[in-house]
Amino acid sequence: MIGIGALNEFVLMPRIGRARAAGAEGSVFRLALRVFPGFVTAEVVLAVGVLFVLSFLTGSARVEAGDPDPTLSGGIVGIGVLLAVLLAISFVTTAKLSERLSRPAAAPAPEPVPSAEF
Repeated sequence: MIGIGALNEFVLMPRIGRARAAGAEGSVFRLALRVFPGFVTAEVVLAVGVLFVLSFLTGSARVEAGDPDPTLSGGIVGIGVLLAVLLAISFVTTAKLSERLSRPAAAPAPEPVPSAEF
C-alpha cells in the first residue's frame, strides 16, 4: 500500500497535471477514474483484499492471557467515531491539496511593449 501511495504521488499525479495542462476538465478523482481506470481498479481490489484477509485474523493478547471478553463502552465508541472523522478529514484535505498541486502553473503575463513617443 505504501508503494501504491508513492506511485500515486510521483507518477500518477504528474500525469494528471499534464492531462490538465492539455485541457482535461474535472476533479482529480474524476480524472483518475477516466485516465487510469485499471490502476484505480487494482487499488480497490488490493484494499478489499486487505479487508478480506483481516476478517480471518483471530487471536489476541487478551485471549492468550486469559482475560475476560472485552466490554464495549461509550469511551471506546467515541474514540472510534473520532478516528473515523479524523480519517475522513484527512482524505478530504489530501484530495483538495492534490487537486491544487495538479493544476498547471499559470502562464506569466506578457511584458508590456514600451511605446515610442516622439
